[in-house]
Amino acid sequence: MNHTGGRLFSREEVRSIFGTSSVFALRMLGMAMVLPVFTIFSNQLYGANHFLSGLALGAYGLTQAATQVPMGRWSDRLGRKPVVLLCLSLFCGGSVLAALAHNIYLLIFARLLQGTGAISSVAYAWIADTIGADRRSRAIAYIGMGIGISLAFGLIVGPIVGGIFGLRSLFWICAFTSFLSILYMIFFMENPPRKEPHRDIDFDTTQFRSVLGNRDLWALYLCGFLSYSTLTAVFFMLPLLLKNYLEPVNYWMLLLPIAILGMVTMITSSHLADQGKTRIVLVVGFLLVVYTGTSLIYSASYLVVYLAIFAYYIGYSILEPILATAVTKFARPDIRGTTVGIFNMFQAIGNFFGGVLAGGLYLLHRDLLFGAIAFIGFLGLIAILSLRLKHKPGF
Repeated sequence: MNHTGGRLFSREEVRSIFGTSSVFALRMLGMAMVLPVFTIFSNQLYGANHFLSGLALGAYGLTQAATQVPMGRWSDRLGRKPVVLLCLSLFCGGSVLAALAHNIYLLIFARLLQGTGAISSVAYAWIADTIGADRRSRAIAYIGMGIGISLAFGLIVGPIVGGIFGLRSLFWICAFTSFLSILYMIFFMENPPRKEPHRDIDFDTTQFRSVLGNRDLWALYLCGFLSYSTLTAVFFMLPLLLKNYLEPVNYWMLLLPIAILGMVTMITSSHLADQGKTRIVLVVGFLLVVYTGTSLIYSASYLVVYLAIFAYYIGYSILEPILATAVTKFARPDIRGTTVGIFNMFQAIGNFFGGVLAGGLYLLHRDLLFGAIAFIGFLGLIAILSLRLKHKPGF
């Protein structure tokens, strides 16, 4: 064990965790700042309509799903640091193109380029190279906390900054935070030695058949896909629903209390799941998604919109950490990395699908989108209830 003096992590391990979480957090901050107002920006571009705006929003997920595994494999051969720098550079370049875009097609291309900077698999492999297996889960949890804080802060601050300095400024901030991450990576992070495969965290393509033959994992993959589909769809329609009630600079009045309660919900739901109530917690999460869609069908008044967005974010705050944990519980320990990697790919594909679905259905009639969100929540309920828990007492 590397930790000494009674400390959980050594000084070198703390540097690795802090550096990796900082890169993740800065990248997420820029992305989160754009998310609540993306539809407003994209709809102002030449050639835009709701469908193309939804495609632009979701395009990021398509290339992220396609490049996540190759980036991880390249990092095995070339080293973690060079590939992380490549991912950050691609994301930074896509952000610059998005800031310069004056037509919807260039924005779509920019989002596709952003997605090619799929950093997750490489960053988690970096942690596996530097942190012992007995403390790796806690190290990843610290990274998750940084991402969650950046997400909440970005959702609140982004519309304020965009309202004051213009929406293009948010993409420039995306580029700037990525550039800061590149500088930090170059000057303060050392390339970790690659000693042996970490099957508990690496993506092993040779184990596809074993992983994909598990019916319960398929149910959880579906849930990850559905959860991220609704996330993209909800944030696509958010500014369209609020345009008659709030200016973007005032979105914080809606999002601040929601973000705070969402963080509390993440902690509380994780505690309940640890007590063996995972399925109950996940059912509540998808019920809140169903409520979001059905309530908006009946009314789109400010109060109903507020309650719907409030309910959705609480539901998402339940589903995000608990689904990922549930996947690890159903995964065989020796191929956990492959299992989680497939789950992450389904989430990214869900981002793409949610954007395309939201844009297409909103273009036809917004009630179709509301109904689709409710139906997606219902599918999630069925998937959770279909899980076989005979040998999963912690569920």
